[in-house]
Amino acid sequence: MAETPAETFRDLVEVNLTGTFNCLQAASAEMRLQRAGSIVVITSVNALRPLPSQAVYSATKAALESLVRSLAVDLAAEGVRVNAIAPGAIATAMNPGLLNDAYMAASIPIGRVGMPADLVGPTLFLLSDASAYVTGATLVVDGGLLNVRHTAGET
Repeated sequence: MAETPAETFRDLVEVNLTGTFNCLQAASAEMRLQRAGSIVVITSVNALRPLPSQAVYSATKAALESLVRSLAVDLAAEGVRVNAIAPGAIATAMNPGLLNDAYMAASIPIGRVGMPADLVGPTLFLLSDASAYVTGATLVVDGGLLNVRHTAGET
């Protein structure tokens, strides 16, 4: 974190936290009027177990976790549910090398890096009536990575 430029910090906060906050405000306003709705926010397993090399990214995702839980309480009586999905290693345009990272794939209990399609079912579940009694929760979608990943000094 000591080497993170202030501009990078501001950019991550602006995109990950402020951008999501703005979307949550707009979506929740509509849903409150309808007295129904479901919101799913994408966080990261880094919010739950941060990597030292990604302190600022992890902090913004942890802030989203807190925002989800707070908003879930605030909106529950108005029929609006708010939950999060915390993906692990998902091969996207932001990290194109993941598909060729044999070490990463071997470190994931399910034996492979995730694909964007792996997030579809969990998202649909949280948006559907099948999760009508779920709010303020985070669904980890990481192939079991969080169960084995350790931070520095952890055994």
